[in-house]
Order: sequence, then structure tokens, then C-alpha cells
Amino acid sequence: LFNSLEGFRGEPRQKPPFPTTSGLFKAPTAINNPETLVNVLDIVIDGGESFAAIGTEKSTGSKLFCLSGHVKNPGLYEVDFGATLGDLLDLAGGARGSLQAVLLGGAAGSFVGPDSLELELTFEGVREAGVSLGSGVIMPFHTEVAMGPVVQRITEFFRNESCGQCVPCRVGTVRQHEIVSHH
Repeated sequence: LFNSLEGFRGEPRQKPPFPTTSGLFKAPTAINNPETLVNVLDIVIDGGESFAAIGTEKSTGSKLFCLSGHVKNPGLYEVDFGATLGDLLDLAGGARGSLQAVLLGGAAGSFVGPDSLELELTFEGVREAGVSLGSGVIMPFHTEVAMGPVVQRITEFFRNESCGQCVPCRVGTVRQHEIVSHH
């Protein structure tokens, strides 16, 4: 992001130095995602105790989730940490068709099956299940979708969008796409 703002190619920077000492235009810079920054105002106005009273003991506050795919009412939903995957799908009107899988956490996330509807959407809940909240993207797929092409498209995306600075991405994403494409 800093490289892009400074007019350079958008590639990751080596750390250290960290943005807090040498960030945008080499000046100290506080950087975080907008969702985190939005929570700061509530904490400053109402206090940390008030914020900590929302959600669960280990995952306080709320989380934004972007639902798309085979769901009746796609959109952006905010729920307190502790809501289940099923609760969130219900908020969006439920899945369209018979549920086959849900991509949880965006393209770099994980697929879970319909047996995961009781999965608690907390940092500790998803960690215990071996998945991630990632960017908060939740995309249900109904049973008529062939999942092979979906996974192939995801690997194609990472192959094409890798910045190429390190071998695992430069070579690994190409190999990953080749493996998925030939099976």
C-alpha cells in the first residue's frame, strides 16, 4: 500500500523497518484496516470495558462479514463475535439451494461443509476448527456447483497476482495451479 501511494509498484516491503518507525514516505505511520480503526472511536467514547462486554471473552466486539454467492440476501453484515456460521447465513436469508460448501475467509481461506453451521465465528472458534475468519468473506455454494473449477479459478488468481518476490509464491502458486488444473 505504501509503495502504491508513493507512486511505485505495489509490492511488499522488507521489515524491519516497521511502518511505525519508517512508513509512508519514510515517516512514522500508523496503519491498520478500516474495520479496526472504526472500533477505536467506540472504545474512546464508551471505554474499553464497554467494548469488551460485546462478543465473547476472548473475541471482543463485533465483526463485519461480506456474504455473497448462493445466499438469498448478499451484503455486508455486522454481528457480535460468537454468532455461528448458521446464524450469519440466516441473517442473509439462508442459502439458495442445498448447501454444499462455504468458503470462509476469502480466496485465501478455507472451505467448510454444511456440518459447520454451528461453527462459532470467533478467533478461538475458527482456530480450533483449523480455519480462519480471514477478510470476513463468506461465500456459500449450492450442490449444483462443480467445485473443481472454483478451486482452479482461485489458484489461477493467486498464480497471476503473486508479486513474485519470493520463491514460494513465484514458483509455488504456479505449481499449485498446475496440480489443480491436471486433476
